[in-house]
Amino acid sequence: MYISKSKFLKAYQCQKAIWLSKYHPELKSKTTDAQQAIFDQGHEVGNLAKQLLSPGAEMEFNPKDYEGMFSKTKSLIASKEKYIYEATFLFEDLLIMVDILEVKEDGLLIYEVKSSTSSKEVNLYDLSFQNYVLSQLGYKVLENNLITINNEYIKETEEINLKEFFRIENFDSEVESLQGEVLEIISETREILINSQMPDIDIGKHCNKPYECDFKEHCWSQIPETSVFDLTNARAKDFELYSDGILTFKDIQENYLLHHMTEKHRTQILSELYNKKVENKKEIKRFLKQITYPIYFLDFECYQDAIPRWDGLRPYEQTPFQFSLHTLENETSELKHYEFLAEANKDPRREFTENLIEYIGSTGTVLAYNMSFEKGIIKKMAELFSEYKFSLIDINERMVDLMIPFRNYWFYRKEMKGSYSIKYVLPAIAPELSYSDLDVSDGLAAVRTFKDLENLDLLNNIEDTGEKISKLKSSLLEYCKQDTYSMVLIWQYLKELV
Repeated sequence: MYISKSKFLKAYQCQKAIWLSKYHPELKSKTTDAQQAIFDQGHEVGNLAKQLLSPGAEMEFNPKDYEGMFSKTKSLIASKEKYIYEATFLFEDLLIMVDILEVKEDGLLIYEVKSSTSSKEVNLYDLSFQNYVLSQLGYKVLENNLITINNEYIKETEEINLKEFFRIENFDSEVESLQGEVLEIISETREILINSQMPDIDIGKHCNKPYECDFKEHCWSQIPETSVFDLTNARAKDFELYSDGILTFKDIQENYLLHHMTEKHRTQILSELYNKKVENKKEIKRFLKQITYPIYFLDFECYQDAIPRWDGLRPYEQTPFQFSLHTLENETSELKHYEFLAEANKDPRREFTENLIEYIGSTGTVLAYNMSFEKGIIKKMAELFSEYKFSLIDINERMVDLMIPFRNYWFYRKEMKGSYSIKYVLPAIAPELSYSDLDVSDGLAAVRTFKDLENLDLLNNIEDTGEKISKLKSSLLEYCKQDTYSMVLIWQYLKELV
């Protein structure tokens, strides 16, 4: 078994994880939508970085023949190929594939490409491991560089300005200082991999840092469904309790609960244990008084691209592609619904903005859940389209956050499990309405579905493409519609409560 870059970093995070990856790979958790999105973004950014340092030779990946890849890499270096992508090297049981290798007369330059906008400690260990392998093979490493994204870059031309989009930072001194620790991690990893006994390492903050571990689901399987790790905004209180042998809410002594826990934590714990219900009707009533007819229940869906697609965007800036709007003109009027879903592979921002203004009148309250997100998008659209500036500012000024009664714990039920997310509030108010039956059940799934829609849109003459596109659109519309309908039910429930 080779110790690759990814396995080295896994060992750097947790030696138990590297042992499990060899002896029980079947226990690895499935890749989530969020993780896959990160992988996809990384692949796109990596390909773009090759254009920054080009022309070069691409190493064809062959997991069955690393020796052959290493041999070809040596040949390319000997022939003075300036840049080599995925240059592959083997030293004993160590394997590295350098994202971009620059070959010079007197040595080599390493370029590690990341889709993040800043360097992280784990990136330095990554570079240091590569440097160690190359040095052991007798190569002189001239520079150890990290390529990240410049988050100040704004797309202004059809083609990405690569020199402005990317940031190259040198970490020679950091890499040199880490060589001893790299060797130590390698030695420990080798010992663990030949040992049939699993390392005795308990769960801890390392399960999520620097990345969520592939084996977290397995290692945390002994944690009950409701535990101290469900405390909202725990701020390390969860692991503090766990280290003291306290795992469930029942284990928390009354004295500790009274004197060492926040009011919100006490509410959550007592609600879970004794079904305590919180209803601050006075504050809820005061909150509801600011909501006037007509009422617009609004929700957005947005995607973030590492590489900006449309003019005026920065890396990872939110781009709205969908909204749902339920409206009530007055107390006796029928509930109406409006929606917008962008065309695939087309800048959605202007059409999104025009439809939003068309459907929202100039009076009344605009209700959003966690409104800072919607307000932020609307503010950006106002800056982008000056002709709609005042209409958009007016919408923002009339916006009220439906999350406030729940965030402030004026209303709390055990079903909320310490969260004021709409996905947790809904079971406490309208348990009959569930997201689990939907094809798209959360915002990340919505983004991936829209990306799938765009990919299908690019295909021609593929059987059932039209039917698949129609199904994806329907799934997106149904999900976003449920978000705003849920807001209607929550608002109605609060009205009846007071």
